[in-house]
Amino acid sequence: MSSISILFALSLVFSLTRHFSQRVSESDTILLTFNLTFLLLILERGALLYLGLFLTISYLILLTARRFSKVPFSLCVLSIVLLFAIFKKYQFLPIELLTSVIPDIAGLSFVIFRVIALLFEAKDRRNVPAITEYLNYTISMFTFVSGPIQRYSRFTDDQRRRKTFVLDDDVLLACLNRVFSGAIKVTLIGPVVQGLQLSLWESLPSASLTVVQR
Repeated sequence: MSSISILFALSLVFSLTRHFSQRVSESDTILLTFNLTFLLLILERGALLYLGLFLTISYLILLTARRFSKVPFSLCVLSIVLLFAIFKKYQFLPIELLTSVIPDIAGLSFVIFRVIALLFEAKDRRNVPAITEYLNYTISMFTFVSGPIQRYSRFTDDQRRRKTFVLDDDVLLACLNRVFSGAIKVTLIGPVVQGLQLSLWESLPSASLTVVQR
């Protein structure tokens, strides 16, 4: 996807979720639809199926940690970490025949940190989020590939603020300023700095050779 396509998609997501902000369930469903569509665009079918399996098993572990207090918390954490190691196909596991059929799953490293964050929420006797909220948090198109690793409490705060958010002229100008500032840095300043860096590195070997000869 090009940058323009991504910008258009994000604008559409914001507009629709903003329109349905008073009806949270519909807004969450729309956001989940876009998140799943995003995964369909960047992941192969096999990777998407295994990601769904990972998320399903992790959610069941969260429910177990919340409802059965006698289950050791360390066992729940170990189960999720072991599950992650299997899906990441780490070579120290003696199950190469099993892991060989698992495709590479982009974004899984960010997903496990979010799942563990939810596991600590369950440990503190807080409610495990509904499946829609769980999926929106773990596979958010805004942070799935490049992060950052966002805590669930911060995610829910952002969702609540969306209800009262007003896109006025000041906010719009600030957003446009960030977009154009980034574009100028990437297209104008970046190549100049890169060219200076390359010329500096190219001059270093000749300078060192001159010193040695003297």
